[in-house]
Amino acid sequence: TGTNIGRLQPQLTFAQPLVPEDPGMILYDGLGLQMIKFDWKTLTAVTQVPLGLNYAVSVFGIRPTQTGDANEVWVPAQVATGGPVVLVLDMGAGSQLAAIQIPSLIAGDYPVDMSFTNGGSSAILTIAHSKADSAGNLGVILVFDTATRTLKSTLPVSFGPEGALMAPDGLTLYVLGFFKMAYYDVLSGTADLTVALPFSYVPGTVFIHPDGTRLLIGGSQLSIFDLTTRKITSNFTIP
Repeated sequence: TGTNIGRLQPQLTFAQPLVPEDPGMILYDGLGLQMIKFDWKTLTAVTQVPLGLNYAVSVFGIRPTQTGDANEVWVPAQVATGGPVVLVLDMGAGSQLAAIQIPSLIAGDYPVDMSFTNGGSSAILTIAHSKADSAGNLGVILVFDTATRTLKSTLPVSFGPEGALMAPDGLTLYVLGFFKMAYYDVLSGTADLTVALPFSYVPGTVFIHPDGTRLLIGGSQLSIFDLTTRKITSNFTIP
């Protein structure tokens, strides 16, 4: 007798992507203290921009664009002379475009997040103070106009920021600290700094849902925090 062997799965075929692939990546080289634009197709560094700093960078942001490659990178840094700045880099050309001075910061302050609004018209830098300022604030939200590369508003934060999450639509920034949160509204340019959180924020354990309505909070359990009602709606035990 013979044995008939059939295919358990249909033969796979390859389909072309609906949009052109983007094989590029922008990364920070902590050893060389430089930003690198890397091409995954050729496995080569396309451009390298030395930052001229004596120590590592903690955060940076890539300005979104409606067309073309996203090549503009904003890097908060403490330069050797001149105090704290935001370096603006063009990773396409491999050059520095600007160094925006940040005024009135306290020695030892550190950036916790660099975000951009929808379309990249504004850059939002969240900074934690090393100690309270004269008004008792432990942090600040700085909003920059990316076209003119100027600081357009400053919003003090009473608590110490530990992280920030931009909503998927780019219109609300959530600044998180120890049992507290600030909502920065992009359209009005104002912030609600009075939100109480039922959890202690740990960087890297809180994520925003793609629909922008909830925070997913990791830890000993998974909790769902509703950003409208400002309450935890569900808890899931992690085995």
